[in-house]
Amino acid sequence: RARPASPAARAPGTRRRGLAFAALVAGGLGLAALALEPEAEAPSATETPELAAFAVPAEAEAEREPRATPATSGPVPKATLPAVVFGEPGAINTPYVPSGYMGDADALTLDAAWADDPRSGPTCLRVSYGPPSGWAGVAWLDPADDWGDRPGGLALDGAQSLTFWARSEREGLEIRIGYGLLLRDVPFFDTSREQGVFRLTTTWTKYRFDLEGENLGRIKSGFYFSLGSPGPGGPHHFYLDDVQYEAR
Repeated sequence: RARPASPAARAPGTRRRGLAFAALVAGGLGLAALALEPEAEAPSATETPELAAFAVPAEAEAEREPRATPATSGPVPKATLPAVVFGEPGAINTPYVPSGYMGDADALTLDAAWADDPRSGPTCLRVSYGPPSGWAGVAWLDPADDWGDRPGGLALDGAQSLTFWARSEREGLEIRIGYGLLLRDVPFFDTSREQGVFRLTTTWTKYRFDLEGENLGRIKSGFYFSLGSPGPGGPHHFYLDDVQYEAR
């Protein structure tokens, strides 16, 4: 299992639990992010003030969830693998919705039909963020806009990895990415969590989280990212494609 290298969220106007989730998304698990194309470990990223401001507390690692799915969850639908969180519309087979906006959400723009240089198919997701200070992010949640008050999510048992493709317009842009935001302070929490800081390049690169041995009995926040302000240099732009849980 790989280690080193070390990403919150409510739709605009409906944010809550901001501090708790901000604490979760930014970094203390120190879990590894591996670049698969090429096959090399993603370089460790130096924390920027914006990213460090919403770090996962170290004690979160100590409260890893038990193997059993909690009794309060009820039946959790079992995912069909590969379970596609984001891809071409006809390929998406999971209920996760990019509805968990956080931070400076009004300054964050997602274009899911970006047609300029997609990784596969006719389109990809373009993310733009431009204020001179602050941070923003979004989580793919099921149900949409829910932070653990209602049943939902998928049982992703059998998945061995979470993979995604990414590139940025600026070499070395640091993005915090992960899954599993919901801790035990909510009735319907995620049974596993991982995150990492990824330093993107200007070419499409495949990254993965190793899920072997994880309790994937209920994952309600299937994917998320967060990033800090670009400062006076103008907006950040980065791209995501083919985000999915895989059996290999």
